[in-house]
Amino acid sequence: MKTLFNFLVLVSILVLTSCSPSGQDKFQVNVNDFEMYLAETSQEKLKEAEANLAFWTSKLEEAPNQFPYHIKIAAVETERFDLTGTITHLKSAESHLMAAYEMSGRNGAALQRSLAYNFITQHRFQEALALLVLAETDGENTSATEKMLFDVYLELGKKSMAEKYLLKIRNEKDFDYLIRKAKWEDHNSNLPKAIMYMELALEEAHQSGYPELQQWAHTNLADFYGHDGRIADAYKHYLAALAIDSGDAYAKKGLAWIAYSHEKDPKLAMRILDSVTKYYHAPDYDLLKAEIASFDRDPQLESKYLNAYLNDVEDARYGVMYNTYNISLSQDGFVDVADALQLARQEVLNRPTPMSYSFLALVELENGDPEKALSIIRENVAGQSTEPMLQYRMAEVYKANALSEPLAEIKSELLGASYELGPVMMAKIRAL
Repeated sequence: MKTLFNFLVLVSILVLTSCSPSGQDKFQVNVNDFEMYLAETSQEKLKEAEANLAFWTSKLEEAPNQFPYHIKIAAVETERFDLTGTITHLKSAESHLMAAYEMSGRNGAALQRSLAYNFITQHRFQEALALLVLAETDGENTSATEKMLFDVYLELGKKSMAEKYLLKIRNEKDFDYLIRKAKWEDHNSNLPKAIMYMELALEEAHQSGYPELQQWAHTNLADFYGHDGRIADAYKHYLAALAIDSGDAYAKKGLAWIAYSHEKDPKLAMRILDSVTKYYHAPDYDLLKAEIASFDRDPQLESKYLNAYLNDVEDARYGVMYNTYNISLSQDGFVDVADALQLARQEVLNRPTPMSYSFLALVELENGDPEKALSIIRENVAGQSTEPMLQYRMAEVYKANALSEPLAEIKSELLGASYELGPVMMAKIRAL
């Protein structure tokens, strides 16, 4: 989940958010809509965060036995990670939270939730779950713990437990409930309801008066609209997020995807991403640049960004955060199949979801065992999700096993998901 963080500008954009189907079809990107944001970074917020870091660090040096100072530093480092994507800050936050946790006698639900949030960001879901179970026993602010338990159980593929906690927190006027209900409906392949609940969440965010909630809701709603083929609506909500925070890297990435996938304009997409990566350094941005360079038939640039990505993720501090990205690269020979198989098995152990199993099936196929891949698909994947990339991996396995009927059915569905998948993936799908 993206991190939670003009009003007149925002309202002027929202007036335009209701589009007819014909409006969606005729939609075109207008660079003038976001040109002013491309030069914007998060420098002001970073300067403020760095000043806060210096303040709390000095406090900790003066009183090293005061564990609340560790918590304050962790909060600032988490903000710095959100603003820059730099893993150093996330791991620093973990270190300070662990120090506080030990100094507090490993007690306190609030601290357990903070540490669990850090682990969730690192995709360490099993460890997060263990902490949240302790926090639930503690009983302090149980609702906050229950919301996070829903998040973790859903990530782990434990749907019955996730549903149990979703029912516990039900409140149709609560932003936190509405965004989780939207996520639940999306997980269950009910996109219209997911959109409905995210629209309600945006309404609640506006009533709350918190711009950071509005910003978060706009980008998530934009994602849902994109999945539904409502590109014009997605575009306007990414712009709405940027009207709130002109340095929102995720919103700019959304615009870059529209330029690439909908407009088929790799130069504009790359220009938008280049404006982001001046200050935001998550490895997957380089991977997206490599994909766009591939579409633009520029192998030298593609190789440059692939190597940048691979060099970045060699950093052990990333842990399992980029496992699935690395597994995907094995299909094109950029990651050794034996290494990908090890990563896929690790993913299934850490996160036994249909998505994880679909990765394992594809790597087993690449490893020369189509029958084993098919068995994994039948037992753990088929019929459990309509997510396009999961469906694509199923299709590859069906093709290898000469199962033409289910292959044709999936291929037909995937051909209707061209925006979500992008031009490079669509070429692979047409070749199925």
